[in-house]
Amino acid sequence: MKSYINKHQKFKAIGRIMNNHAAAFADKSKAQAMKDGYDQLNAELSELISSLLRPISTIHRPKQASQSKLEAALAEHIGMGMLLATELDNAPLLDILKVYKSRINRVSAYKLFEMAVHVAEELESQGQLGIEYGLTAEKLAIFRDMVTEFGQTLEATGDMLKSRKSGWDQLNRLLLYCSKMLKQQIDPFVIYNEKEFPDLYREYMLLRGSRKRRRKLASDPEPAEISGTVTDSVSGQPLAGAVINLASP
Repeated sequence: MKSYINKHQKFKAIGRIMNNHAAAFADKSKAQAMKDGYDQLNAELSELISSLLRPISTIHRPKQASQSKLEAALAEHIGMGMLLATELDNAPLLDILKVYKSRINRVSAYKLFEMAVHVAEELESQGQLGIEYGLTAEKLAIFRDMVTEFGQTLEATGDMLKSRKSGWDQLNRLLLYCSKMLKQQIDPFVIYNEKEFPDLYREYMLLRGSRKRRRKLASDPEPAEISGTVTDSVSGQPLAGAVINLASP
């Protein structure tokens, strides 16, 4: 995130320079619209980055709290289910419930939800037998509501995680669009108006990095000295009066 913030801070600084030299854009409808569009883009980036800076733990925390409660309740109702399965001599159901009991703390949240739904359905199907062992309709309803609530929490958490991922994708798109806008629209405008608005040009290019200055430095290299000895390729002895010419690059 740090690199995204640094890039956005630079984009905002460029926006402030343009707003400090608003006269350069005044009475030029397209140029003014370009500047306004750039300001709006930065506002969207600020809002998006602020949203993405919130710790992801804030998304997972409600699910984790609900999951801990469900695990405890599910363990109790699995025990009741095993009791009823034993009473009914239902070996397949008993085996399944034993597996659930052994894995209750080691499965994913979605698998835990599936297990809870199954246990609730099995207990509801027993009716009077469950009541005779103390499983009242009220207790079963509370458990069923807890399972439903956990399912809703899972769905909400999934939606928020998808939204967060979409936010990261949108952030990358906006930063790329902002960069292209600078290169393809604002850079040419500022350079074209250099003579009329030299302060804008100077401040803008100082932040952007003047390509014009870099090209000038590349075409006017610093003087350098070349020293050495010219020798005969056969004897290896120095040659007197040798002349060296440097070819142009």
